[in-house]
Amino acid sequence: MANLNDIITDGTAKFKVVRAATTQDINDSKVYFATCSTGGSTAAKTVTATGFSLVTGAKIIVKFTNANTAANPTLNVNSTGAKAIYQNGAAIAANVIIANGVYEFVYNGTQFDLVSGASGQSVIVSSTEPTNKNCIWFKTI
Repeated sequence: MANLNDIITDGTAKFKVVRAATTQDINDSKVYFATCSTGGSTAAKTVTATGFSLVTGAKIIVKFTNANTAANPTLNVNSTGAKAIYQNGAAIAANVIIANGVYEFVYNGTQFDLVSGASGQSVIVSSTEPTNKNCIWFKTI
């Protein structure tokens, strides 16, 4: 379980959980972190997150190295099977995921719902504290 001041890693970078908008975001469930380096034109995005299990309510934060240019992308965590990525009840379009964007997903039992990320700035990875205090902030260490 990630708590404030915990150190989390995707295997290549380390992050410190510095601030949470609500304690429920961090303390009531496990939050996993992974980096996706799948090419932008490849719809099937894959990541590895140690300890992640594909169960309803599972949360994962993913940093995408490349912008997504493919229609109807999917996310496959730990080879659990490709699941569609939805936002507001519909499959996300190409170009929603930007290069170096960080996004939070929740698995709803059928697909991954994009609940926050780069355009909304509610998940931030930075070495500088954001001025927006209503966010989950991971400080690069």
